[in-house]
Amino acid sequence: MPGRKKASAAAGSEAAAKTSPFSSGSDERMPAAWALVLRDRRSPWPDSVRLGAKARPGPPFQVAAVDAAMRQPVRLRAIQEKGGSVSSSDRVSVGDDYVLATGDEGAARLHLLDDVYGASSRAACTAAGLGDGWRVADIGCGVGDMSCWFGESVGPTGDVIAMDVSADQLIHARRLATRCGLGNVSFVEGSAYEPGLPPGDFDLVFCRFLLCHLQRPAEALAQMAALLRPGGTLVAQDMVMSSMFSDPPGRAYRRFAELARDVGAALGVDYDVGRRLFGMFRDLGLTEMSVSVHQPAFAAGERKRLWEYTFLEAAPGAAAAGIAAEDEVADLAKEFAAISGDDSALVVQPALFAVSGVAPGGRKG
Repeated sequence: MPGRKKASAAAGSEAAAKTSPFSSGSDERMPAAWALVLRDRRSPWPDSVRLGAKARPGPPFQVAAVDAAMRQPVRLRAIQEKGGSVSSSDRVSVGDDYVLATGDEGAARLHLLDDVYGASSRAACTAAGLGDGWRVADIGCGVGDMSCWFGESVGPTGDVIAMDVSADQLIHARRLATRCGLGNVSFVEGSAYEPGLPPGDFDLVFCRFLLCHLQRPAEALAQMAALLRPGGTLVAQDMVMSSMFSDPPGRAYRRFAELARDVGAALGVDYDVGRRLFGMFRDLGLTEMSVSVHQPAFAAGERKRLWEYTFLEAAPGAAAAGIAAEDEVADLAKEFAAISGDDSALVVQPALFAVSGVAPGGRKG
């Protein structure tokens, strides 16, 4: 396409360093410990998992994060009472259920997720030719890590529309963009099913860890593809959650994957949707398709704990919905903490599939 310059990997890395709240050079990270507090009377289940924050720099995990998770399972519990499946009347046209904390309460975990998987996202978009003057739609933008990187990457002659169904996420994302000094990134509230953005208007449309939370991911992808200009590129990344494991083998990560499968079945979503992503792209009629898989592994540090933190955020809802027993959740929390504290234990994160395809009728310039 005219006026689109290919961005270099070095430029992308520099932009990521400027915008990531975890790449400040001062080794700011979220607090290293989540405290297990048994018999906490503030929790509706006895063996509760709560967050503990050490006094150190970086965005703290809030104790409220687990409190927020306790508010999530109302509809999930109702579905379980109906027999554990989602009927057509349960399905929603805008905004499927998201069982994790949002906004400031979930921001630290989402920034950590970008710290773990962000390099693969930036590589996939750089490979698509992202550069100065591009118009980008970031669908399901969350707290704005990728949105801000896009803003840096397209420069003052480009622009980014970042969308999320959660107003809380957007508040945090706007603050991040303001701190980064980005005037070319705008945030709108909307659904992947009904984005309300001008069709045929974008050089790049991107989503990451979005389809796994949607009941109709293929429909959402079709809506995203419709936003592309001829020759524009759709890039989607999503996980195969059941692929995570620890070595030496342990129960915690295996059981988390099983619980996620059951929660997904109750909500009508697929946390292993990454394995179907290429086929969904193929059905859209896109050209120049490519696929890659990123599966990071860590033996130490905060990145090793991403899915432990995710479990602690989601588990109260699963327990309250009757999908996980309260005592099992407490036992698993202890096992996660033990694995995280053992530098000889490796945690292999869920594989993240990246698929891209080009809208027919034009070529990138």
